[in-house]
Order: sequence, then structure tokens, then C-alpha cells
Amino acid sequence: MNRMKTFLKYLILFIAFYILTDVLISLALTNNYREISCTKNETGSYVTQVNAAKATNMSGYVEGTIKLDEAAQSPEQYLQFDFYSKYGHCLGRKYIDLSTVKAGQTKDFKVSFELSNIATYEISTTNEVEALSDVQLDMVSKGYLAIGIVGALIVLYYVL
Repeated sequence: MNRMKTFLKYLILFIAFYILTDVLISLALTNNYREISCTKNETGSYVTQVNAAKATNMSGYVEGTIKLDEAAQSPEQYLQFDFYSKYGHCLGRKYIDLSTVKAGQTKDFKVSFELSNIATYEISTTNEVEALSDVQLDMVSKGYLAIGIVGALIVLYYVL
């Protein structure tokens, strides 16, 4: 019977610890968001208003509204977001399909991204979706790859 009471105490302590760490991690993640700034907002025949643009070290989001001018003849098909590091490197690109937006209609948008160390972003419109080349990808992640390879070689040297 004593063994069962001890097991129950440990189970309750484990569950309490799990709940406490879950709450603390959630608070830490929500408080880590910082504002990122827009350096260019060229949306042509669309009027874009960004309500919130925030990022952490690993992810972030941009949310707002977009409205098509009533006098627009042939509007662009995609809203393009380019995300940049503090050094000006383009780390990623996201698109929103605007084919469903009618003249005079307002649409809410939210773009989530999983990119590290974003400092600024640009908004523009385009008619085609382009992929980023390898040259434009995050230079920091390539640095982590090199550090990982060197670390693996050092471990192999001492193990063998």
C-alpha cells in the first residue's frame, strides 16, 4: 500500500510539473514576439493595411486587410511578402492568392512564416509566383550546417 501511495505522489508531481512547464513555455513564447517593420508597400491597385507584424527568433506573422480599388481594370493575382534579415538578405517569400477579391471588397489576411531572425519585410503584388534561388536563402542556416559538420568530424576523431 505504501508503494502505491509513493507512486501516486510521484504521478501527481509529474503531472504538476508538466502543467507548470507547459504554462511557462506558452508565456515565454507569447512574450518573445517583437515588431518587424515594413520597408516597401507597393501593392498597385490594392490598398493594404497591416494591423500586426511580429516575429520571434524562429517564426512570425503578418496580418492585416487588403482592398481592391473599384477603378482597377486588371489587378494582380498575388500579394507577395519578402522577408529580410537585419543585413538585408532575403530569407523567404510568401504569397497570398488575390483572385477571389472583387472590386471594392475588403479581405483579411494572415501570413505565418517559419524563418529565423527576420528584421523587415516588403509587400508587393505580382502576377506570377517565383521561387527563391539557393543564393538568396538564409546564409545563417548554411553557417549552422558548417558548424554541424565540423562538430561531427571532431566527435568522430575522438571516438575512433
